[in-house]
Amino acid sequence: MAENENKWNVNEIVQNLKTWRDELNVQAHLMKADMKDEWNELEQKWDELVKSAKELEPEISENVQEAKTALQEHATKISKQLSESYSKIKESLWTAGVKLESNTVKKLQ
Repeated sequence: MAENENKWNVNEIVQNLKTWRDELNVQAHLMKADMKDEWNELEQKWDELVKSAKELEPEISENVQEAKTALQEHATKISKQLSESYSKIKESLWTAGVKLESNTVKKLQ
């Protein structure tokens, strides 16, 4: 049961970030060139997070505690970077008069 709870938490984090990412992606056409570069960098980090989660999944079933720690540390690091960068983009969009529909930002901070 603990394994499923840990996996659920990681999946919840990824899903929340995905929702936020999808929302921001819809607004990407309004971004300035420098924000597009930052967006592309964030997309690389997103791909890294998803790839890492998939790669670590088999380890979780073999050695739950080690894999859990490795995945949590990695996901926490990347999630924090993404959250900070998404907040920055959200503020820029807000300043430009673009309002996002959900409160995902508040949920992740």
